[in-house]
Amino acid sequence: MKHSICLVLALLLCLPLLTACAGSGATELLLTEKGSSAYCIVYPEKNEAARSVANRLSRGLQLLTGAELPVVSDSTEETEKEILVGATDREASTTASAALPKTKNAFSLTVLGKKLVLAGAREALPFAADLLFSAPVPRLGGTLLNGTLTLPNTLAYTDTVEEVEDNAQLLASTVAPQLEEGRRVEIAADGAYNLQRGVCTNATDLFVALAGDSGAVKLARLPAAGGAAVYSAQLELGRAVSLCYNTLTDTIAVAHGNQEISVVDAATLSVLSTHSLDRSVAALTYSPATNRYLARYTEENTCVWLDATFSPVEALALPPAVGTMPLGDMAADSRYI
Repeated sequence: MKHSICLVLALLLCLPLLTACAGSGATELLLTEKGSSAYCIVYPEKNEAARSVANRLSRGLQLLTGAELPVVSDSTEETEKEILVGATDREASTTASAALPKTKNAFSLTVLGKKLVLAGAREALPFAADLLFSAPVPRLGGTLLNGTLTLPNTLAYTDTVEEVEDNAQLLASTVAPQLEEGRRVEIAADGAYNLQRGVCTNATDLFVALAGDSGAVKLARLPAAGGAAVYSAQLELGRAVSLCYNTLTDTIAVAHGNQEISVVDAATLSVLSTHSLDRSVAALTYSPATNRYLARYTEENTCVWLDATFSPVEALALPPAVGTMPLGDMAADSRYI
C-alpha cells in the first residue's frame, strides 16, 4: 500500500514536467487564432522596400484570417513571436538569409523557433509574402479554419521567381489550349458535363472547366501524358469563361464571366476563395514574373493588372491605335507589344 501511495505521489510530482515536455513538442506554429494574433510583423529600419512588403503581408493576412498584425521596424524591442520580413537585425533573419541560394530571384519562408522568417532579395521578397497569405495550406502545409492559421514548425520552403516576360508572351498565354479529339471524347464520357469552357495547363496537367445543359460547372484534371481524368464536385464558378494557373501557389484562378473570380486548389479541385471585382472579367492570365494577374474587362476594351488579392493595380498600356480595337481572345501580335 505504501509503495502504491509513493508511486501516485511521484506521478503527481512529475505531471507538470510531463505536460511541459508535451507542449515543447508542438508540431505547429500558431500565427492567428479565431481572428486575432500575438504576432507582429518586423521589417529592417529605413528599408522602404521591405516595409512595403510587410504592410502588404499585414493586409493579406487580415483579409485571410481577420487578424490585424501590427507592422514595426527592427528598432523595436525583440519579442518571442515575430514574422520577420527581409534582412532584419534578428538572429533568425541572419540564419535564414545564410541558407538562401545566392541568386537574385530566390526567396524562402522558414520557421525558426516561434519566429516565421521571410527572406529574399528585393525583387523576390514580395513573392514570399504573397505566398503566405495566398496559399498557406496547399503550398506551405498549413491549416486554416475560422480565422485560425497554423504552419508546420518544420517549414523550410525555398523557391525562385521566374524571369520577366514581355507583354506579347503574357497576352498569348490567355489563349485557351484546344483539346485533342481523344481528350474531348474522354471528358464527354462524364455524361452531362461535356461542354468545354475555360482551359489552362501546368507542367503535368490540363485543367478544363466543363458545363452541363443546366449551366452547372465541374473542373476536370487530365494528365498531359495521358491517363484517367479526375473530376471535381459541382462548383459555383459562374460560366467559368477563363482559367489560368498560378505557379507560385499551385492554384487555378477562374473568371466566372461576371464580377467574380474564384481560386481553386489544383490538387483537390476545391474552391479556396472567391473575390468580387467592380467590373466583369472576360479573360484572365497569370504573370509568374510579378505574381500578378492580367484581366480583360468584358464591357470595355481594357486590360488591368490585379495583385495577389485580385485588387486592381494599374491598366496595361496599349498603343493608341489599339484603343478602339476589340482584344478578342487576347492573342498576341505586334499590336500589343
